[in-house]
Amino acid sequence: MKERLEQIIGEGYEYNGSYYIKKGFELFGQSAGSSMLITLLYFVIFSAASLIPFGSVLIAWPLGAGFYIAAKKIDENGSVEVNDFFEGFNNFGNLFVGYLLYVIFVFFGILLFIIPGIYLAIAFSITLPIIAFSDIKPMDAITFSRKIISKHWLMFFFLTLFISLLNIVGFLFLIVGLFVTVPISYYIWYAAFNDIIEGREEESISGPSDADLDLDLEEYFNDLEEG
Repeated sequence: MKERLEQIIGEGYEYNGSYYIKKGFELFGQSAGSSMLITLLYFVIFSAASLIPFGSVLIAWPLGAGFYIAAKKIDENGSVEVNDFFEGFNNFGNLFVGYLLYVIFVFFGILLFIIPGIYLAIAFSITLPIIAFSDIKPMDAITFSRKIISKHWLMFFFLTLFISLLNIVGFLFLIVGLFVTVPISYYIWYAAFNDIIEGREEESISGPSDADLDLDLEEYFNDLEEG
């Protein structure tokens, strides 16, 4: 993946915000029950870990990676199982260090008159999936994320704002709405990450082939000459 990330930084990519949002909702719709169940597990485990000093810090990104892994499973297989949600713990060390670096950089950015902190919080948005789906080290993942997101930073800021408003709406629906909006939020970011890294095949606009039309052009022209 490292070579691909370097290629994206060098060549750039197209931002497709409406696609990210649409794809996020579609992924949730494909496996709504499982998605809400893993969100329940997320809240329960995170709340329990918060009772332990630094417990939430330890599991924040390993749990968060579970949503990206779930999105990938749904995208590729059409469904996800609960066990898939915990695969993020297989890369616990890098995800934990990545989260620490993220928090430290954003914290010091906020101390510098807030705006640098906002910039970094958005710029580091795909650090988590880079670590979750590769063996790239946390510091390198943060660097790649910043360079990639910065190419369309303002658009990703608006995407983050949309996701934040989405979760506010979920919270207002007696908090229960978060069981829908939280997984959708992660799935939107997965769609963005996957589109940037993998890209989407362009629809062919070429006409039908000779075989599709069942024509033998050589025979056709021979008939014309004989005629």
